Amino acid sequence: MIDESQEDFERFRKSLSSKYQLDFGTVQNLWSLGQVSDHGKKEVILDEQGICRKVYFILSGMLKRVIWDQEANEKVLCFCLEGELSTDFKSLTTRVPSEIGIVTTATSRLWSIDIDSLTKAQGKDDSLGHAVYKLLSQTLLSHEDQIRVSSSISAEQRYQTLLQEASPILRLASVSEIASYLGVTRRTLSRIRKNLR
Repeated sequence: MIDESQEDFERFRKSLSSKYQLDFGTVQNLWSLGQVSDHGKKEVILDEQGICRKVYFILSGMLKRVIWDQEANEKVLCFCLEGELSTDFKSLTTRVPSEIGIVTTATSRLWSIDIDSLTKAQGKDDSLGHAVYKLLSQTLLSHEDQIRVSSSISAEQRYQTLLQEASPILRLASVSEIASYLGVTRRTLSRIRKNLR
């Protein structure tokens, strides 16, 4: 019987091997440097104005990258799904306070690695340094693409895409979170949903 930690590693390995073409040894070395933690729904992982010190891999559940306005209203920038990485790249690399927040949308299990541990390991292993660069740069590009696409098509088109892809976002995010992500009110989202039936 496979225990939970072996299942977590398998999920991590499969995702990193297929998405980033990393070999087993590199994935295993990377895994050993991080830690697994469980988080409740709507738990703030990174608060706006906090300094980001970690990179997160979603083993299960889902994260959202958000900003808050002056009235503390949340705007969802993008969702990070199971098998993906998330961090605030600017804060992580420059050690300045974050301009975004990272919050769980559902009960989530995360693997995370502290940037200091990662930096030390990179100095000892060139292949690990190359792998981390590859992971972070491709994740950054993915986040930017998601934000760029979401701002270039209508809310109705974005919602249709979520439906067509049978996106886990529809299952794991609240109606308010989806409306925020689409840049519409809950009422407008209700109209979009009604029109697409």
